[in-house]
Amino acid sequence: MNIKHMWSIQSPATVQVAAPPETCMALLLKAAQPSIDRLHLRDAFAEGRRYFIEATADGFRMMTTSKALFNRRRTESLTVLRAQVTGVGESSTAIALRVYLRPVSLFSSLWIPVGMIGLLWPVPWPRMLIVGLLTAILGFAWASLRYGAALEIAEMVYLIHKAYENVPKFEPTALPAPSDTVVNGSNFDAMWDEFVRARQNET
Repeated sequence: MNIKHMWSIQSPATVQVAAPPETCMALLLKAAQPSIDRLHLRDAFAEGRRYFIEATADGFRMMTTSKALFNRRRTESLTVLRAQVTGVGESSTAIALRVYLRPVSLFSSLWIPVGMIGLLWPVPWPRMLIVGLLTAILGFAWASLRYGAALEIAEMVYLIHKAYENVPKFEPTALPAPSDTVVNGSNFDAMWDEFVRARQNET
């Protein structure tokens, strides 16, 4: 496995936009700010969700948080979306998206379940019972982490698509259809000799 992709939790996706990169970035930054002038984006800010966008050398990165359920604090971002923005021609842009799990979120989600190993293992219970309990605890923590990450991914991708929904999408130029004429080596030699004789007859 490539170590670089160990934290990746979604296959790469590409958004094609019929606008230059500068316009795409401006539209996204504008869409990420809640406003009564953009009520069509209200679903992107449900439950106090906010988006944090930072420009990078080849595009941008995005994270998102929301209001916690039981206190006034905000949730910690579990994932980071990295986008590579590439200009296609003079007025089109390809935005390649990939989402990674933040290592700090993995540690904060699993340190308590992992610590339970040291607490439960010395307990004089049947080993199968302890293993089952630890497996259930770790499985629940991992499932919760993945669910939260999937929710963040869906919200960030939704905002990106909403930001560009009124901008025409472009389709990459199709390659020309292959020619039906196939010349192998022996036929080429014969055709070349015929071409040379024809040129000699013309002169």
